[in-house]
Amino acid sequence: MIVVSNTSPILNLLHIGKLDILQHLFDEVIIPEEVRYELLEKGPYPKDAAQIRKALWLRTEKVENSDLLTALKADLDDGEAAAIALAIEKNADLLLIDEKAGRALAAHFDVEMAGVLGVLVIAKRKKLIRAVSPMLKDLVKKAGFRITDQLKATILKMSDEA
Repeated sequence: MIVVSNTSPILNLLHIGKLDILQHLFDEVIIPEEVRYELLEKGPYPKDAAQIRKALWLRTEKVENSDLLTALKADLDDGEAAAIALAIEKNADLLLIDEKAGRALAAHFDVEMAGVLGVLVIAKRKKLIRAVSPMLKDLVKKAGFRITDQLKATILKMSDEA
C-alpha cells in the first residue's frame, strides 16, 4: 500500500504520543521534501524533529512533476501542494491530509484521503488502539486540534463508541 502524508497528521499524532500508529498501519509512509522541511526545519519543536528523524519508516521523496506542484502551490501551502502532487505521481492508495482546502483539491484529482481522525478510526478497527475518544480529547488539548461536536459524534459512531 502506498501512503503519502502531509505534515499535520504526522504532527498531530506525534503531539499525542501516537505517531507509531502510522507505522503499524502502513509499514511505510512517504513524505515529500517540503513536508520533511516543515517537520524538521520550520516547526518550533526541536524534540519533535528528533522523533521524526528516528522514524525510519518515514521515507522522503521529491516531487518530479514541477508543473503540477507549481499549480497546486497557487492555492495551498508548500507541504500540502507537494503531498497532493506526490500522491498523484505515485498513484497512492491513500493521502493523509487534514486541511479542508487541501482535501478539496485532492478530491478534484480523485485521491483517496484520510485525516488524523480517519487514521484513528482505522487503528481502532484494526485493534491497534482500544478507544478513539481519549485520543480525540488529547488532540484537542495537546495538539490544538479543532473538531466540531457533529464531527466528533460521527467519528465516535464510526468507532463504535457512540
